[in-house]
Amino acid sequence: MLYTHLLRDKLQDILAGTGSLGEAADRIAAEEDVFFSERFLLPRPLLRAIQAEKPMLLLIDEIDRADAEFEAFFLGILSDFQISVPELGTLTAKQRPAVVLTSNNTRELSEALKRRSLYVFIDYPSVETELRIVRRAVEAVHKLRGLGLKKNPSVQRDPGLGENPGDPERRIHRAEGPG
Repeated sequence: MLYTHLLRDKLQDILAGTGSLGEAADRIAAEEDVFFSERFLLPRPLLRAIQAEKPMLLLIDEIDRADAEFEAFFLGILSDFQISVPELGTLTAKQRPAVVLTSNNTRELSEALKRRSLYVFIDYPSVETELRIVRRAVEAVHKLRGLGLKKNPSVQRDPGLGENPGDPERRIHRAEGPG
């Protein structure tokens, strides 16, 4: 979620060729301070946003699909834009990232998160608007096909029967009729 600790891979390199457990322990003890440093952390997007030198945009897509524990963890980060990493201590944001959350309303978000967010509801477009969008996309694909690309783009003409019936393409297909 925040970072990946790269310790395991480095340990394999250091312990290669040791003849005993004692020798292995001595080699690890000699390197202890190095292992628990930023050199052995691979930052994930959330930590990268906190450590960024320049202002960033942090997108947390479909926050409603995350469990309540992550939401609580995320609220802690949003409150003061700092993260505690056991190996390094507390890392405070150099620049506060702009944060955008998206939700599909698959579950109710906590009141605490709602109080800290500006809520904007974006409804689905009308069938006419969807048709206009799809027609433009199809026109663009046809133009791209005329460019002599190595691999031609394609358009799925008939959505599969196992797809969500609320999917815009299926609604358009039903609106236009079979064919």
